[in-house]
Amino acid sequence: MMRSLFPARRSARAILLLGFAATMTGCNGGDPPTPPVLPGTLAVIVAPTTVAVVAGATGSSAATITRGGSFTGDVALTAEGAPAGATISFGTPTLGAGVTTSMISIATTSTVTPGSYPIGIRATGTGVSVAAATITLTVSAAATPTVALSVAPVSASIVAGASATSTATIVRAGGFAGAVALTSSGAPTGMTVAFTPASIAAAATTSAIAVGTTAGVTPGNYTIIVSAAGTGVTTATATLTVTVTAPPISGNAITLQYCAADAPIWLAFQDGTSGTWTEVAPNSGTHTYQFNATNTRAGVASVDTAGTGFDLNVIYATATELNGIGTASGFGQCGTKRVNGSIANVSASQAAFISLGYSTTFASPLTGTSFQLTDVPVGPQDLFAARIDTATQRADKFILRRGLDIANNGSLPVLDFNASEAFNPGTGNVTLANIGADSASISTIFTGNRGSAFGFVGTISGYLAAAGAVAYDAIPGAQLNTGELQALFATTTSSTSNTRSAGIYFRTPANQTVTFGPALSTPTLTRLAGGGYSRVQAQLPVQSDYARSFTASFSQSSANRSVSITATTAYTNGSAWDVTIPAFSGGGWLDTWGLLNGTPISWDVTASGGALFLFDTSVPDGTTFRTAERSSTAPLP
Repeated sequence: MMRSLFPARRSARAILLLGFAATMTGCNGGDPPTPPVLPGTLAVIVAPTTVAVVAGATGSSAATITRGGSFTGDVALTAEGAPAGATISFGTPTLGAGVTTSMISIATTSTVTPGSYPIGIRATGTGVSVAAATITLTVSAAATPTVALSVAPVSASIVAGASATSTATIVRAGGFAGAVALTSSGAPTGMTVAFTPASIAAAATTSAIAVGTTAGVTPGNYTIIVSAAGTGVTTATATLTVTVTAPPISGNAITLQYCAADAPIWLAFQDGTSGTWTEVAPNSGTHTYQFNATNTRAGVASVDTAGTGFDLNVIYATATELNGIGTASGFGQCGTKRVNGSIANVSASQAAFISLGYSTTFASPLTGTSFQLTDVPVGPQDLFAARIDTATQRADKFILRRGLDIANNGSLPVLDFNASEAFNPGTGNVTLANIGADSASISTIFTGNRGSAFGFVGTISGYLAAAGAVAYDAIPGAQLNTGELQALFATTTSSTSNTRSAGIYFRTPANQTVTFGPALSTPTLTRLAGGGYSRVQAQLPVQSDYARSFTASFSQSSANRSVSITATTAYTNGSAWDVTIPAFSGGGWLDTWGLLNGTPISWDVTASGGALFLFDTSVPDGTTFRTAERSSTAPLP
């Protein structure tokens, strides 16, 4: 019996379930549902959040926006809260689709009141809420353009008719960078104040001040006001005090000349054998010092730099002797020129000595035939050259050229010692007397007229008493011009602290005897107490062989300080040598130039007789000279 394929009846629940299933089947096969629409958003940030400027300057920041939700539209940027005198601008005031950043420029004028200001930055878009951020603007006061002025040194002492110098220095600040004009006021009649340059250019800071006086300026203290004026700045001033002293009513004019390389940083003179020291300034634009002494005797003191230290030199002499120093051949005859040259026909066993003016050098084929002379003065100079055997130190050929004025870095014609201008030396014999147990060296020296060529003809070393007469070389008298001289110069070599020198001036080589004097007596050295610098007294009896001049020299090598004091017998009137480092004060003197207190002092003393090359304006043929020296075996404590 078969069952029916379909039941005859279904329950109501089953029918409902089938209907629901059919409904679900129809939904799964159709379109997905539409998602809900999200609201748009807008945010803004600034970086940096703090901007600091000087009033009158410009600062910057940057605004960055972030779009969110359904918002993709344009965004407008605005600012509020800027103080008076400040302007806020945007590199991109409206940020279009896809643009998120705009630069913010904050410009200020010099009138903005210094302080801190919150600047509101707003970002606005359609359909979104306004976004905001804050920049803190800090404004500081604008720098005031200024110029400051100083002068150094701030004081000068001038003998009426002389001159002095100082230097004006400016300092710019507050953004000022312009030129500065210099002027002066307060100078009396007969005094001039000149500036070089008168206007200090934008890239420069100094100007040289030259104060000149006529002999008619009334002695006294004068306050010179130096002013510096520039565009947009307040004029600055500085004070230069000038002390004018009266020139001696009458007396002896003294002139001292120095070259630039050896010019002192301070020079003063003492009129007579006692009294105050008066500072002297060089003639404007030169290294020449001129002053008058009412007495026939005077002292001159000068300070030179010596590396990081100082060298004080004091000379006591008559006005005539001082002028001998100032005008003697070669004094101040140094310069800045370089002159090149070369030698020929000098063998490997020989060398050439060359001098042009007071510039000297050697040349040897072993090191090259070229040479260079340095520090040659401007103007005509005499040239002396000698070919010397390096083993015997004897010369066999000389060359003399006079009145040469070679341009800087120019060249001499070749010094050919086989050429026709070369000539043979003259000879003579020399005997050294009273040499004792010492040994000695002998040199022949030539001095010319123009620029004074100063040449060593040759040297004999190791002379002993047993040697007797030995030959020396010199220039034949026929080769010399009027005023030219030669000298035999002998110096002992001793194992003690006592050395001696002796010599004779001559024109024509001949047989000579050079006699040494006795050993120098032992001096008395006394270190004086007190004072801002150390002072020493040197005393020595006068010996007849050394009665022309006396020099005491003191040094502190560890402190790079030295002092030399020279006196002539014409100054002392023949009494015992007695010199002391002067007690300088005022007049531009600085105690730091002197010997240091508490530091040991080495010393040597020298006395001379006969001719004094620098002091004597002329030396006759046959004049002799002698010198003796003693040096410290132990420094003064």
